Amino acid sequence: MTDYSAGVFSYFFAFVLISATDLKFRIIPKGLNLALVATTSTYLMITRNAALLLASLVAFLIYAILYRLSKGGVGYGDVRLAPAALDLYAITPTGPLTIHLLAWVLAGFLLLLKKHSSPSLPFAPFLLAATIIINHL
Repeated sequence: MTDYSAGVFSYFFAFVLISATDLKFRIIPKGLNLALVATTSTYLMITRNAALLLASLVAFLIYAILYRLSKGGVGYGDVRLAPAALDLYAITPTGPLTIHLLAWVLAGFLLLLKKHSSPSLPFAPFLLAATIIINHL
């Protein structure tokens, strides 16, 4: 059995850095984002988890469509980050779907609480929160 704990730690550390940057500056650093997605993809290829790799690609495509349709509601950093939100311990591809749905629900609740302000908010922290919740339930 291989121990992936260092990789999992670096995955969450990079995700926290991305979320903090998105919260403070409303931008997701391209280099860190691509490194996280590359690490995630490599992990999925090493573990031979084709179903989760396909789920990551589907998440990217869905966010790319939302980016094109939303006129600024979904940033391109979110599109690039979408494949990285994974249930690392999942056997089926439903984990990433659950993470993305939970992230959207959490963001929706915050928008309801913000009533009189801009509907724009950084999405990476919601993906991080949902990823942590799903991975540790």
